[in-house]
Amino acid sequence: MSLKQPEIICPLCGQDNNCKHGQKECWCNTVTFPKHILDMVPDDKKKKGLHM
Repeated sequence: MSLKQPEIICPLCGQDNNCKHGQKECWCNTVTFPKHILDMVPDDKKKKGLHM
């Protein structure tokens, strides 16, 4: 499975987020972000990832 650009880029820093979704165990399947971090994501970037 190939990830699209919005799925591999962190919406806060703009860098590669190292997501391995669909390839093997990935950190994104087990991490929980505090609400104050999610609140920092710009509105146009919210719910663009695979598991948001």
